[in-house]
Amino acid sequence: MELEPEPEPEPGTAEEQLLRALRELSRAGRAILAGAKADSCGGGGAAAAAVEVLQEFVSRKIGRMAGMIHLYANFLNSLHVHKRSEAEDLWETFYHSASVRDYVEDLMQFELEWNNFLSEVDARLKTNCLHVQLKLGTQVPMHMTFTDVRSGREVRFEEILQHQKKLLLNQSSLDAVPLKVLVISFGCREGALQWLQETKCSYDMLLDPSRQLYHALGLGASVEKVWNVSVLTYYAEQIVCNRSLPRKMENIVDDPHQLGGDFGLNQNGTVIFFHPSSNPTDRPDISEILLAMQ
Repeated sequence: MELEPEPEPEPGTAEEQLLRALRELSRAGRAILAGAKADSCGGGGAAAAAVEVLQEFVSRKIGRMAGMIHLYANFLNSLHVHKRSEAEDLWETFYHSASVRDYVEDLMQFELEWNNFLSEVDARLKTNCLHVQLKLGTQVPMHMTFTDVRSGREVRFEEILQHQKKLLLNQSSLDAVPLKVLVISFGCREGALQWLQETKCSYDMLLDPSRQLYHALGLGASVEKVWNVSVLTYYAEQIVCNRSLPRKMENIVDDPHQLGGDFGLNQNGTVIFFHPSSNPTDRPDISEILLAMQ
């Protein structure tokens, strides 16, 4: 039996709109990825020079990949949906169409290439290969020194423990429980003061400019965990829902690839809660933190 070829969808139909959106997302996304690959390798050459080019790409040029956020936002808007999952539900309803299946598979292949490229950058720079010194049950060294953001004073970790409360190394709505919340950053004091003012954060904030505590907790830097498809899609969903995204502070040097987390210490400085974030949006539930800190 001879099968007739599948007819092309009528222009303006839901299927045609979906095909057009998928086609444009993959096409424009591949253009961004091709530019990033070119920027990351330069003209080739010696291994040392190649690493320098890659470091230059990460510090100065990788921001161009943020264009993918707006491509995802445009994609969602064109389909009149607010979330990636809703777009997936939509294309599944058209999976009887070979064209839709082909375009979806092409998008999946592109997104795999995107994430693989970022993983290769991490592997070449080895910025996320730290040995974890502090884990559950280990004690933070008393001699670690930090800078109090508000006063500018240098403080040793043993001073921080003198209040005899359990420590939570992050900001959360925990004022009703006997915990001392500390926000710890690695950046400059000017940027930290600006952040405190903008967020109206009332908790104590310390600076760890040498990232001694970050490294002891195994918190390295990763472009893959910051720029992967799922994170960029999340930011696109925020744009579609008219929510503001974190913005870069003017004249403040920052490292957006530094990983963070939520950690809890008892009165002796022993780690009793350990949650290194897998990406910028990864935060534990408050109830999980409180249970561990009891």
